[in-house]
This record gives sequence, structure tokens and C-alpha cells, in this order.
Amino acid sequence: MKLDTKLIIKETLKVIRGSTSQEKLNHKMDFNFNQVYRWESGTTKISWQEFASFCEYCDLDLFNNVKDLRFFSKMNNANDICALFNYFQTNSSLDDLATQMGFTRHKLSRWLKEDSNPYLEQVLQALNIYPGLVYAFISRIVDIEKSPTLYKLFENEYKRNNLSNKYPVVSFFLNLMHSNYYKSLPSIETGFFSKIFDITVEEESEILKTLEECKVITVQNNKYMMKEYDIFIFSEEPGVKKKRREFFFQNISESLRSQDFENSKNNSFRYMIFSSTKEKNERIKEVMSKAHNDINAILSEDTAGELLENVSIVASEFVTIVDTTKNNLS
Repeated sequence: MKLDTKLIIKETLKVIRGSTSQEKLNHKMDFNFNQVYRWESGTTKISWQEFASFCEYCDLDLFNNVKDLRFFSKMNNANDICALFNYFQTNSSLDDLATQMGFTRHKLSRWLKEDSNPYLEQVLQALNIYPGLVYAFISRIVDIEKSPTLYKLFENEYKRNNLSNKYPVVSFFLNLMHSNYYKSLPSIETGFFSKIFDITVEEESEILKTLEECKVITVQNNKYMMKEYDIFIFSEEPGVKKKRREFFFQNISESLRSQDFENSKNNSFRYMIFSSTKEKNERIKEVMSKAHNDINAILSEDTAGELLENVSIVASEFVTIVDTTKNNLS
């Protein structure tokens, strides 16, 4: 998705500056010329360090506002932007990451070594490799509704994240739509999702309608399908992730207590997980036979929670998640 980064930066700086005049802010930052105007107009690009300083002089705590986003979780302070690129490189080679972000290998290498300082525009370009991450970042530092321009640019993300804050189960809707089990269904009826996720039909309708308005899903062959499967980064309010984890733990642990996997067809949530193949059912039984602790207690461990938060919970991958969790807790 192509973003108008210059417009985003211009509007973000204006919202952060608030009622403080450019002249007053220039004076606070010890500029004897209108540097703030140059940044806001795009005449001069603002570097990440300059942006961090800009936020500080505007009494905005940049570090504490973004540190809970997992891509910024390795930052030690607001200036430590190389931690962002280090995070991205965890699962990618330098060459692949440079190609994906649209930078040269040399430039990316210098940022990782802290030999040079990226512009804020380049940071946004890097974040844009994941849908929704630019919005997640911007919405952490400014109120999108204070800028009609920003709201228009991020309207779909804004609606989608409000939906996720209201209904933590939204991400499970998207994961289910991507599963082989769901794709194999010829069609679905109203109430399909509400039965699986224990919500009302009205709530199901609101979720599906909003996701369709946000162009995340579309109707194909009498059922909802994702337009394209990708990682959606939700800029959620505090506590939403915890609610979603609790929902996951409760339903999964209940399913795992089932002694007869064949009878799991009576529960649509269990059936979604265990109906893939007989071989996988046997693997699950084998894993469970070796477990000496209650599975719910195991999955509720903080370390397991952190692991699961970074995994796309898809039914066909559930056995791998259990195995990985067990190994990490051993």
C-alpha cells in the first residue's frame, strides 16, 4: 500500500505541536529561523532524532507511547530507532529486508550499526511493510480524530481497530477465514461465527459488516472471504490483548479436555481445530499423554502468552503451537 508519507508527517507534526505557535516552538528548540515550518511544509525532511526532540519539546512522551508496540519493544529510549530495524531483521536476511523495505543494503546496514540516522519518512516506509503498522504507530502518538486529513487517510484502519477494541474476537474471525477448514465449506449461514465464538448474531453481523466496509473481507460464493491474507496490526487499547488471550485459553483448553476427539464434532470450535486429519489428532493425543500439568495452566504462563501473541492462530497450525509451547516451557 502506497502512503503519502509527507502528508502524514505534516499533519502529525501539526497535531503534536497543538496550540503552540511555530515561532514559540522554534525558540524553545533554539532555532533562530523557522525550522518547524520547514519540517511541517516538507521543505526539509525531519530525521528520527529530530522528531524525538520535537515530541519532547511538545511534552509528548514518544518512547512510552510506542514501546508496547512489539516492533518497538526492543527500544531503550526514544532515540533508539536502530532497535526497530533489528527487530525486523530477526527473521529476515539483510538483503531480503532491504529489498522488502525499498532501501539499499548499505543504507540499512548503516542504520543497524547506528552510523547514520534515518529520516522519519524512511521509518514510516519501513513500517509500511506490514498493513496497519503505520496507523498503529501514528495513533499511539496523536489523536487521529484531531486531524480530518489523518482520519481520512486512516479511516479504514481507525474503524477496524475500534472494532477490535470492542470485540477482541475479531482477529479469530480473520484467522478462521484463512483456515483450510473454512475454505472447504461450500457456503455459510447467518450465525455461523456466533456459534463458534459464542457471541450474538447481532454482534456477528456488526463485525462482518464493519470488516467488509473496511475492505478487509468480501463476499465470494455465499461466504465471507479475506481479500488477501496478511498480518493486520491492531492498535488496541490496553487490556484487549489480555481479553483475547483469555478467550483463546478458555476455548482451547476446554477443547483439549475432550477425551474422545471423534465426539468433538458436536462442538463447532473443537471441530474447527481437530477435523483436519486423523494423523494430527493422533499427534495431539500423543502430546497430551506426555503432559503432566493442566494444559490451561501451561498456556496461561506469561512466556507462553508472549509466544502465542506473535503466532497467527490458525487451526491447521495448532499442533505446532502446542509442541513449540511445550518445548519452550520445558
